Order: sequence, then C-alpha cells, then structure tokens
Amino acid sequence: MEDTMSHSNDQSLRQRNWVLLLIFGLLLNIIVSFTSDLGLDTHVHMARDSSLADSEEATLPWGHTRPLDPMASNPEYSPSVDFGWYHFLPSIENNVHFLGFSLMCMLIFLTILIFKIYGSIENGIAVSAIVAIHPTFIFATGRVFPEVIVAIFTIVMIFGLLIYEKWQSWNGVLSSSIISGLSMGSILFVKGINPWYCLVVMSLILLWHSADKMGKWYEFTRSPSFAIKIGIFGTLIGLFFVTLISDSGTFYTVKSETLRFTSALLVAIVDVIAIYGLFGMVLWPIIGNNFQKMWEMESHEIAGLIGFISVLTTAIVF
Repeated sequence: MEDTMSHSNDQSLRQRNWVLLLIFGLLLNIIVSFTSDLGLDTHVHMARDSSLADSEEATLPWGHTRPLDPMASNPEYSPSVDFGWYHFLPSIENNVHFLGFSLMCMLIFLTILIFKIYGSIENGIAVSAIVAIHPTFIFATGRVFPEVIVAIFTIVMIFGLLIYEKWQSWNGVLSSSIISGLSMGSILFVKGINPWYCLVVMSLILLWHSADKMGKWYEFTRSPSFAIKIGIFGTLIGLFFVTLISDSGTFYTVKSETLRFTSALLVAIVDVIAIYGLFGMVLWPIIGNNFQKMWEMESHEIAGLIGFISVLTTAIVF
C-alpha cells in the first residue's frame, strides 16, 4: 500500500514539474514575442504581401534577392512568387508577432491533443513542455519564421498517418492519404513550393496502407527496419531524379558543383543526425536500445512513423 502511494506521489510530482516547465516555456515565448525584432525573411515576406496588395503580384521592390551579380540588386528583375509564407502574414508588425505566438500556442495544443488521442495526456504535456522551451521554436516564435506552422502541419500529417490504425478499412486508407497529403501540400505552400507535389505523397501513403491490407505485403509494411530503408533510399532516388531534370536552383548545384555538394552533404549528415538529432533533441539516451528493438518489431503504425521520419531526415540532410 505504501509503495503504491509512493509511486502515485512520484507521478504527481513529475507531472507537476512538466506542467511548470510548460508554463515556463509559454512565458519565454511571450517574452520573445514582445521583445524580438521580426526576422529578415519575415520582412521579405511582408514586402511581398504588400506588393501583392498594391500590384496583385508578389514581387520585391528592390528586385530579386539572388541576382547573377551577388553585389548588385536589380529592381527590374523581380519575379512574382505564387506560394509562400507571405500569404499568412498580416501587414502590421504587432499583428505578425501575435500570429507567431498564436501559432506556438496552437502547436502546443495539438501536441497535447494527439497524445491524448493516441497515448496519454501526461506524455502530451511532457512533450509539449519540451516543444515550448526548445530554442528552435522560441527563436521562430520571436522572429515569426514559418518553422512553427510547418510543425503544426506536420502534426496534422502524423495524425493522418495514424488514422488508419483506428479505422482499418478502405475509407480509413483513403482518409489517411488525403489528410496527410493535404498537410504536406500545406507545408510545401508555406515553403514556396508548388503544393500540387503533395499528390505524390498522397499516392505513396495510399500505396503504403493498401499494401498492408494485402497478405503477402504486410510483413514489409509492418517492419520498421524496412521502413527506414525504403524511406532513405526512396527519398534519395527521388531527389536525384529531380536533380537530373533541374536546370536551375539548389538541385542544379548538385550537378554543377558536385564535389562541393558532396563535402557539404557529409557536414550536413553530422550536423542533422549527430549534433541536432542525438544531442539537440536529446535522443542519445534512448536511441541505442530502441534502435535494436526495431529490427524485431512488427507494427504498421510504428513502421509508418519511422518511415516518415526517415524521409524527412533524408530530405533535410540533402
């Protein structure tokens, strides 16, 4: 009896500490919302939004930000951008700061909600507290960068992936692929990329869930180790294919500056996986044992999430 009460008291104390940490994180975000200057990228997007209101084209008054001559700026060459973060930004700076803080509150709420639905609210509070104090999100809230809204759409995308586990029918398969695909389309829209590419993601998720309903394929769709492999190599193949057909932009750099790109890729692997992932996200205490268990696990839900993480990690590194 005493052991039970002691365990209950420990849980209550631990939960209270997480709640206090969450409150502290919210206070930090309030402070940066009132004290930080808007980021340079935010000002650029606000300029596009202002131009859109005046001329119906999202151009920059000072011209293209990446002209051929890096020391020059040519106002006559200022292409309009159809997609981007500027669509979400108000025209008044105070309202922009309020938007940044509101999005952070929404991210915390959705984090708690998805854990309440698929896990426990206690774990949701703990994870949301870590989100609230994470330097990346605090910085993004103060500068009103799009990282927070991208995280929100990512949570909705994860929610879409998990719908199939609660609704294992063809309607569930279709709903999962549509919600996740539209969420990815929203992320692409925010990042200034054509959102219609989300149809590729939608098709892949539809294929992934459909394969799980077929007896001869479910051993692959329920294998986290297979999900890691297909996520990494499938993403690399897709990115290299885009590289082959690109004649400008970042992907063209892979062809024109292959050696420099390769060296940068090695640095990015260390930066994203080792520094940011293992240490920045504090994964190093748990990654070892859990990584070994993944090779023996059979779960479509976990395999889907791990595959999703593998795809995003590979894309970020690239």
